Amino acid sequence: MTITYELVQESGPDHCRVFEMEVAVGGKVAGRGQGHSKKEAEQAAARAHWSLCRKRNTFDTIRSQGTAEFAAPFLPFRRGAEI
Repeated sequence: MTITYELVQESGPDHCRVFEMEVAVGGKVAGRGQGHSKKEAEQAAARAHWSLCRKRNTFDTIRSQGTAEFAAPFLPFRRGAEI
């Protein structure tokens, strides 16, 4: 499963840029976030996805499986990470 980030929008004046990024997990958009740098926006998108997983109790399933392979897609995201 591949995790990728895509710049969706860039706005604001040069001295106060706002970037909006999407995180996709396995080709499906999984979260969106904004920040004053691309890195901040990526982290916000990852947090949005993390929050959604927690609301859906995805992590209860991960704990019950107890395998690194099953948990890997839900661990902290890295740009272009292969899972």
